[in-house]
Amino acid sequence: MGRLSEREGRLQKKLIPYNIAVCILSLIAALTLFFTPIITVDAGKILNDKGVIAFADKNIDAIVSSALKSGNGDVVDFKPVVKTIVTNVFESAEGEISISAAGSFRALTGGEERTKIVMDELFLGDGALVTRLIDSVVKGVANMFKSTVGRELLEGAVVNVLTDMVINNIADQTVKDALSKPENVEKIKELASILKELGDSSKVTDGDVSPVIDKFVDKVDEILGDGTTFDEETKAQVNDKIKELYDGTQEYASDVTTEALICVNLTKYVDVSALNLEQMLDGILGGDGDGGDGSEGSARKGATEGQPDGTPSDGGAEERKIINNYDGLLEEIGLGDERCEALTANLRVRLDAEADRYIREKGVDKYVDSYQYVFCVWALFIASWGILSLVSLIRVFTRDKRFTSWYVKLFCWLPPAIWLTLRFAREIISFFAPDALNGENGAAIEGVLGGITSSTWTSGLCYALLLLLSLFWAFPLKRKIKRERVAFEDDYDD
Repeated sequence: MGRLSEREGRLQKKLIPYNIAVCILSLIAALTLFFTPIITVDAGKILNDKGVIAFADKNIDAIVSSALKSGNGDVVDFKPVVKTIVTNVFESAEGEISISAAGSFRALTGGEERTKIVMDELFLGDGALVTRLIDSVVKGVANMFKSTVGRELLEGAVVNVLTDMVINNIADQTVKDALSKPENVEKIKELASILKELGDSSKVTDGDVSPVIDKFVDKVDEILGDGTTFDEETKAQVNDKIKELYDGTQEYASDVTTEALICVNLTKYVDVSALNLEQMLDGILGGDGDGGDGSEGSARKGATEGQPDGTPSDGGAEERKIINNYDGLLEEIGLGDERCEALTANLRVRLDAEADRYIREKGVDKYVDSYQYVFCVWALFIASWGILSLVSLIRVFTRDKRFTSWYVKLFCWLPPAIWLTLRFAREIISFFAPDALNGENGAAIEGVLGGITSSTWTSGLCYALLLLLSLFWAFPLKRKIKRERVAFEDDYDD
């Protein structure tokens, strides 16, 4: 290029800040496209979705049906308690699958180890999906019994069930039907609050539960109103059942507290050992460890708490270990203080081994290998931004500081388009296939969509800024430079 006119020289210098800005934008776009997730699936957010929790609640029966069978002849449904625990655990669950160009590049250059690299990257490595889920699930169950909020949730769920038990013990079907009306749901919660006072020493003195019973009966009478007869025989049935709950707790705990009331009645009516977390997961994994199907837990019975001779008074609980404290409950489900860390480590080893077996038997490695090609596709966008960053930097030091960026503008809108598609996926599906979002499967789809994000929006922002800078900064200067050059060359030729 020949010498520049004085005016063009000044115009060229005005492009230096533009070149530096484009260099920085391009570098940010290239680095974020390489290192940050192309797609992130947040399993914790998905599990916490109301639709997914509702879907899980509906399938709780099949998972824990044997553990929830009452052996005492009472009509009692403890599934709400398990659902409360499941919901609480789901809300505390953490774990993500992140697909990135950097991870794909590691797989691409991993040689024979690429299958393991991909599995560790997405599922089994430190901080990957499975390991984080295991940690959060174990901690979530443990915190249910240890944290104040968790205990309140558990206590509320159990007391609600015990309240239902008292109501179901009433022989008069008319009274039961009246209490079960939808408009009385909130009032029944008031009954549960009263029943919880059985564990309050300020309400029960020297084992005299009559104040609590009278308060409970008065509230039932108030709920029924004048439309339903609440006779003395029915009141006696309520009295007997509440007294039975208190006496049954006192049999296993010298001091009847809310904790004892909850734990004793829960373990009396529910085979808690069958809910042992490690045994349940062993069963899911097809493990041959003791109690993989929960049978070892069911057979593992000890002397009852608060009864030295180990002879329970309740025939339905004769093979169960009755527990009167939260620490004992945690031990029974395999999450005592000494077990949490060991359980987490053991589950990781088991899952790692199970993943290796599954990969070998199912030939998953040929599908996993395709992960490496993510980088091959993404390299087009990364390289485009990288070239633009390098060219714009070099042009800062040349006399002609103009350059073209058509290759970025032509291709690099695709990554942010992926993000926008994910962002508005629900609206897109509801427009083109509205039926897909109906029912249980639809709720699950919405939950998954809500848990998917992408970091490609960063490159999208860089792309938008590049267009604005080009339109309002570079193009006007380039046109002026072109006109000045033509005029200067004409004057020079003359």
